[in-house]
Amino acid sequence: MSISGAFAIFIDIFSITYTWLIHNLVNPLVAFAKGFEVGIMVTASIIFVLITVFFVLRQAKKLPKSYKIQVIDVFGHENVNSELRQSFQTYEAAASYAREYRKLYEENYKFKIVGVG
Repeated sequence: MSISGAFAIFIDIFSITYTWLIHNLVNPLVAFAKGFEVGIMVTASIIFVLITVFFVLRQAKKLPKSYKIQVIDVFGHENVNSELRQSFQTYEAAASYAREYRKLYEENYKFKIVGVG
């Protein structure tokens, strides 16, 4: 028996073994793992959303309950003007009123938004 004949037998045995392992071991494991891909992605997405909600709620607790506009005159003293609305529930409303007050009293007063509570 020559070396080429022994090498051919070795190649045949190796190819049969390789094919059997691919069909009976590797392919089922790959199919089984593909079933977990979706589960892993969904789990990661849910964990990301939960962490995000946790941080948003924690940050929302730190926000003030209401906002106040401080009126500061040209000398730097706080002024209480009874004809101006100064207490607001939301920052957007306070900012809007502060912009309007700046347009009306731009030379006499400065307006600063301060969180209360």
